[in-house]
Amino acid sequence: MNRHIYILSGLGADERAFARMDWGELEVHHISWLPVKRGDDFQVYVKQLAAFITEPHFILLGMSFGGMIAQEIAKLKKPDQLILISSFKGHWELPWRYRFIMMMRIDAMLRPSMFKQTSGVAQWFFGTKQKRNDGKLLKRIIDDTNEDFIAWALHPIVVWRGNKEIPTISIHGSNDRLIPIAKVQADYIIQHGGHFMVYNHADEISAIVQDVCRESAT
Repeated sequence: MNRHIYILSGLGADERAFARMDWGELEVHHISWLPVKRGDDFQVYVKQLAAFITEPHFILLGMSFGGMIAQEIAKLKKPDQLILISSFKGHWELPWRYRFIMMMRIDAMLRPSMFKQTSGVAQWFFGTKQKRNDGKLLKRIIDDTNEDFIAWALHPIVVWRGNKEIPTISIHGSNDRLIPIAKVQADYIIQHGGHFMVYNHADEISAIVQDVCRESAT
């Protein structure tokens, strides 16, 4: 197995979230978030990120918000396999609170700085502990997150409808509080995995990703 895998991290996060993953023989390409500001066109942004994919045959993997972006890129670039981690395939897999936010347009009222002031809440939603390594890493990621990026991303998240026609492999945690498993049609369920399971359940997820990539190569 000698395949290229392109990776999109979660909202405002970066490749640090994947620090414990074992990619085996895969050649890893992390796609970094580009600068953006509120009001920038979502599909234009997707095309800008898709331009970083130069290999004709590749695996595409998206975590959380990155999974949403990955599904849009898949319409343009046609990956050999599309893997979602702690993500969702459309509005039907999100809890009611997100649909309420969409209807009330609460996303337009939120200030991005609020997310950095609620790190304790974020730790709970992501299933991490402040004094553990995963909690410390999450806090650093939150502190480093670009506020303009958060401000821009909130609207696409709540209005994105998804597409049931795009084939995906979904890996989800049984204890994900941000995107609860109840509505997610997952192909693989990580027991006790939270939203940050790509870091604190990296061994299990690594094995699944390598198996999926190996099968797609045959």
